[in-house]
Amino acid sequence: MGSLHKNKLTLYTSVSSQWAGVAHLGLAEKQYPKEDIEFKEIDLMAAENFHPQYRRINPAGTVPSLVIPSSPTPLTESRAILEYLDLNSPPPSLYPSSPSTVLATNTLIALIHSPSLDTTLLLLTARSSPELAAKKSSPFKTYITNRQRALEKFHAADPENHFYASKLTENTELYDVYSTDEDHSLFFEATHAKYHNFAAAIDLLDKEIRLPYAAGEEVTFADFHIAPWLAHALAGVGTTEHSDFEKLDAKIRETVPEFSGVGEKIKAWWERFGERECFKEVFERLH
Repeated sequence: MGSLHKNKLTLYTSVSSQWAGVAHLGLAEKQYPKEDIEFKEIDLMAAENFHPQYRRINPAGTVPSLVIPSSPTPLTESRAILEYLDLNSPPPSLYPSSPSTVLATNTLIALIHSPSLDTTLLLLTARSSPELAAKKSSPFKTYITNRQRALEKFHAADPENHFYASKLTENTELYDVYSTDEDHSLFFEATHAKYHNFAAAIDLLDKEIRLPYAAGEEVTFADFHIAPWLAHALAGVGTTEHSDFEKLDAKIRETVPEFSGVGEKIKAWWERFGERECFKEVFERLH
């Protein structure tokens, strides 16, 4: 595929970002020449996504963002970025070809982005004092602390800014858990409840996947959202082998012993989509 852009697209990304994987898969699948893209790394560990300079590009402070020379407004959601990459590249399109496939695609994308399947559950939360102690000894504490310091700084500089006020309130709740030795039983109880929701949502995902691809016979946008989510979930529990679901199953069963495990349809889809060159390029290593 030849160069489609006189000026480079700029992708703000992060190796730590789950949803940046959607954009990277799209670029690889649609064979965008690397010389057409300028990649700018946002260090999430250092809370660079909260810096006012980056928020001028993405007011929500999320990653990824795509700056398009011909457009005054950056794209700041992974779905919009993937659709742009698809629309501005040669066929075949990732857009579903039938109303039923459109419905299946939209249902799957909504599910995978739902709070019930938020992978921060695996990374940042805890269900017991020993589990919390382990998290406190990990880089996650540095991550939460850096976010706290950055938000305090930017909120102090702009106290009327609702974004910084709300984000600071949200992060402070988690920061207090990580930085104090008080009774965190309510936090543990809430985490247990989220694991029940997580298990139920994985079961629902298995039911919704049609095979051979997520929405059926054709590759669609849905596949490009599910893959980064599952890669991030597996990596979040320490998995290094793509076909190893045991650690994720075991993590969930600590709270939901009746969980039957990641379903066979999800596994079959994962194996099938994992054969694509874009997947091999982006997820040679789970992250």
